[in-house]
Amino acid sequence: MSTTGNRRIHLIRVYHNTGSRFLPYQPGHPLTQVISHWRHLPTETTP
Repeated sequence: MSTTGNRRIHLIRVYHNTGSRFLPYQPGHPLTQVISHWRHLPTETTP
């Protein structure tokens, strides 16, 4: 994460739960990264 003025650069990643398609994620389920994107957000934004 990098700071630019009053904004920060955040890396947003989306994962697909390949171990269980229709159930909530549980530790140990395999995940596949689907997409990632860098985004400038205000510094007061929480992940």
